[in-house]
Amino acid sequence: IHIGHKLFQREKAQGFLDYILKTPDTYCIMLGDTIENVLSSTAVKYPGAIHDQVMNGEAQREEAYRMIKPLADKKKILAWTESNHSLRSWNAAGFSPEQWLADKLKVPFCGTDALLICKVGSQEYIIHATHGTGASTSLPSVFGKLLAQVQRVEAANVYIRGHHHKKVLADMVAIDAKTGELRKKIIAATGCFMGYLEGYGHKAGLTPVVPGAVKIKLYAKRWDIHGTL
Repeated sequence: IHIGHKLFQREKAQGFLDYILKTPDTYCIMLGDTIENVLSSTAVKYPGAIHDQVMNGEAQREEAYRMIKPLADKKKILAWTESNHSLRSWNAAGFSPEQWLADKLKVPFCGTDALLICKVGSQEYIIHATHGTGASTSLPSVFGKLLAQVQRVEAANVYIRGHHHKKVLADMVAIDAKTGELRKKIIAATGCFMGYLEGYGHKAGLTPVVPGAVKIKLYAKRWDIHGTL
């Protein structure tokens, strides 16, 4: 979401939050970078980033709390993960803004990796979610990161990551070693809620960002998964 950045797309982010809140059987996973969280100590590593930040860290956290609290109150957030922007504070002082938000909103904080067993009706699905790492923004490189995630964590049905600001979605099929049946997998990278022009990605020559999030549907009456951009 990157609350606090000058290119934060508040209206688009609020639209997604409202959709989740008002739509039955719809939930979200918070993948991090909820706030921009530029520190004076990190300005050397990320030149100019502090000038793109229009709110201080405390104001960013409080704004994130206000925006996301309605979802937390309705138990609409399944899990929360750590992220690189949050780790700036953790590396400097052992304080994670993501964990602070999750704890304050009473949402399960999973650290680097969230591994979820979701029971939908009589069906069971395993989801692996992580914020992600690396400077990959092109489609081939983001796909490569997703495939590496599948190799790193076995047996999930859905793999989700953020970080790259690029929406990517693909189906995979693998043989279930226990049953010999073909079993679908979905790999997905989600987008962001910030603009591109004259932002740090634009200035660094990275590919344009893709606003928004992906949606994964888990079926209750039969075992099936489906993703949409």
